[in-house]
Amino acid sequence: MFLVAAFTQGRHDLLGAALEDRIHQPYRAPYCPLLPSLQRLKGVDGILGAALSGAGPSVLVFLDPRVAVEKSKKRVAGHLLSQKLSAELLLTSIVVRGAGVRRRS
Repeated sequence: MFLVAAFTQGRHDLLGAALEDRIHQPYRAPYCPLLPSLQRLKGVDGILGAALSGAGPSVLVFLDPRVAVEKSKKRVAGHLLSQKLSAELLLTSIVVRGAGVRRRS
């Protein structure tokens, strides 16, 4: 609920704490080396936090919209390289409208 509150209230300052899943992520982290590595970037160059996407192995990194996206992306890429980790970095955004159904005429 903390994560939902951070999003609905536009409270970027709460995201770091809201992304800390103390129940599931500690057990899954050993199987997803990107997670602990990227979590260490919280608070650096516009990086608000990181969390597993679903059960993993994808990791979501939330960026501060007030910081240039390319700066944050370069920071993540450089960090992964220094840790001898690799990943495909995809820039996405959150949309307020989900999928819909169209009826054929």
